[in-house]
Amino acid sequence: MFTVVITEKGGAQRRMDFDKTEVTIGRVQGNDIILPKGNVSKRHSRIVLKDNRFIVVDLKSTNGTYVNGRKITSPLVVKPGDKIYIGDFIMTLEESAQAAFEEPAPPPPRPQSAPPPPQPQQRRRSAGAPPPLRQSSPQVPAVAPAAGPPPLPPREHAPAADRFPLDEEPVEDRGPDPRVSPPMERPRRISREVARPPSSPQSAPQQPAPAPLQAPAMDSIPAPPPVAAGDVDAALRPVMQRLSLSFDVYNVDAAALHDQDRWARAQQAIDATIRQLESEGVVQGVDREALAGAALREAVGLGALEGLLSDDAVREIVVEDVHRIVADYGNGLESVSGGFSSSDAALTIARRLIAQAGEQLDPSRAIYETSLPYGPHVTVVLPPVAVRNPIIEIRRMAAGPNMDALVAAAWLSGEMRDLIADAVVARRNVLVCGSVGSGVTTMLGATVGFVDDHERIVTVEDIPDLFIERDHVIALSTGRGRSGLLLSDVLAQGSKLRADRLVVDDVRGDEALDVLSTVAARRPGNFIGLHSGEGHDALKNLRNLVQRRSNAAGFILADLIARSVSLVVEVALGDDRRRRVVRIAEVTGADGEELQVQELYAYDGEFASTGNSPSFRV
Repeated sequence: MFTVVITEKGGAQRRMDFDKTEVTIGRVQGNDIILPKGNVSKRHSRIVLKDNRFIVVDLKSTNGTYVNGRKITSPLVVKPGDKIYIGDFIMTLEESAQAAFEEPAPPPPRPQSAPPPPQPQQRRRSAGAPPPLRQSSPQVPAVAPAAGPPPLPPREHAPAADRFPLDEEPVEDRGPDPRVSPPMERPRRISREVARPPSSPQSAPQQPAPAPLQAPAMDSIPAPPPVAAGDVDAALRPVMQRLSLSFDVYNVDAAALHDQDRWARAQQAIDATIRQLESEGVVQGVDREALAGAALREAVGLGALEGLLSDDAVREIVVEDVHRIVADYGNGLESVSGGFSSSDAALTIARRLIAQAGEQLDPSRAIYETSLPYGPHVTVVLPPVAVRNPIIEIRRMAAGPNMDALVAAAWLSGEMRDLIADAVVARRNVLVCGSVGSGVTTMLGATVGFVDDHERIVTVEDIPDLFIERDHVIALSTGRGRSGLLLSDVLAQGSKLRADRLVVDDVRGDEALDVLSTVAARRPGNFIGLHSGEGHDALKNLRNLVQRRSNAAGFILADLIARSVSLVVEVALGDDRRRRVVRIAEVTGADGEELQVQELYAYDGEFASTGNSPSFRV
C-alpha cells in the first residue's frame, strides 16, 4: 500500500492510494492516474514496485519524465519524497502505515576466497587526482504555475499492450530538487495560466542574439519615482530596471528558457530587488507574489504572453504596443490585461520567440515568419520596420465552432444554417468570402462540418488555420511561403490526391484563376475561402482577381465562375464588432459576360429570407 501525492503547479494537492505493484500515468482513460493536460502524453509513464523499490519508467512520452530536475532516460529508482515531474504536475510517493517499502533483506555472504569488489562510491582516489566530473543532464523546462487541476476521471487499468517488463536495471537518482517559479498573475479572461513548455531541452538550439542589449550602469539610472499602491504593471518597470544591474534579463538563448538553475537564480535576484525597492519606498502596497511572478516571466520566459499561450481558447495574440496586447477568443481581437515593462523587454521577448522557433537571429533581418515547436504560427516585425516597438502576432490552429455554435452566437439564423447544410449535402460548390478578420476561415470550417464523416477531405491553405477534427483529412499548407511554394503549387499537388472534397482557403491574389480552374474541373462539392472585399461586390472582387492573370473574354470568365461557384456565403464584421453572415446567394449560371445570381438571405438589422428558392431544394 502506498500513496501518490499529485500537485498541479500552483494548485492544491490530491492524494491517491494504491494497493498494487504497478501504476500507469497518462492523459486519457485507461490509466491509473489521469493528468488531463495537453503536455501529458496519452501513456506517459508508470511507477513499479519491485523488490521493495519504487521505479519510475518513462513510456516514450513526448515531453519526458523528470525526477528531481533530471530527465530520465531509463528506469529510475525513486524514494518517498522525491519529486516526479510530468507536464504541469509534480508527484511524490509516501509510505502507508502498512508500507510495502521496507528495507530489503541483506544479501547472503560471499565466499571468503572471493571478497566482494568495492562499490564505486567506496573507491579511493589517488593522491592529487581530481574529483570525478558529474555528467550534466538536461534541466526540466521551467513553467509558470497554474490553478489546481480539475477533478480526475475514474481510474481504469491500462491496456496490456502498454505494460512492458523492465528490461534495464534501474539506477538510483542523486539529482538536486529544482525550484518552482511563483504563481502567475492572472490576465483578464485567461482561464489557465501555465506557460506551455516551448520545446524539449535537447531540441532547443543555442543561438546568440545578434545585438545583445546591455544593462545600464548603476549611476546612469535615476532613482525611480514611487508607483501607485497596488499597481503591479507600474511596479514592474522599476523592478526590471533595477534587476538588469544584477541579472542578464536580455538573454535570448533558446536553451536558457529551459535552464532551471537560471530560473532559480532569477527568482533570488528578483526577491532581493523587490525588498530593496520596498525599503526605498519605490514599491508600496503591491502584491509581492504577483509582482515577482510577472518579473520572473519577463526575465527568463515569455513575459505577458505566457498566460495567453497556455489558454486553449485564445486563437490569436497580437502585441500592438508595449502596454497593449490584444487576443482573439473567437469574437475578434480585444484588449487583455498585462504588458511589458519597456520596449527593450518587448524586443527581448520577440527575440526569444524567434530563437525558440529555431530561427537564426540576423541583425540585418527585421521580419520573421515561423512556427513554435508546439504549433502556433509566429510573425515578428522588429525595428526599424516596426517604427516604435516590436510587433508580434501569434496564431494558433484550433478547432473552431460548429454551425450550431455560430447560430447560438448570432452569426446567422437557423434557417440559413439549414440552407447551407442542404447545399453541402447536394454537393454544391460553396464560396465563403469576406474581408480579412471577418470570420471567413471560421465560417468555412463550420460549413465543411456538414460533410459526411466517411468522405475524404484535402485542405490547402497559405497559413494552417483550418482545424477539421475528424478522420480522413489531409492538410496542406505553404507555411506562408516558407516552403518556397505558392498556394497554386500546393493546390496542384493537393488536387492529385484522392479526395471527395477539396477545401481551399486564403485565396486573395493571383492564385484565384488556378483555384477556379481546379474546382471547375472536379466533381462538385468543394469549398473556397476568399479573403477580399465584403458587401455585395464579392463576385465582382473574385472576377477582378481572375482577370489579373487572364486575358480571356468576359463571357469565358463568367462561365468559369458559374461552373466553380454555386453558393456564395458572405461574412462581415459589423460596426458593433460582431461577425455575422450578411448575404447568401446562389449563382445559377452566366448570360454572356453577366453572372446570373439570386439572393436567398440578407441581413439588414435582422436575418431575412428573400423568398427565392434555391435550385438544389426540390
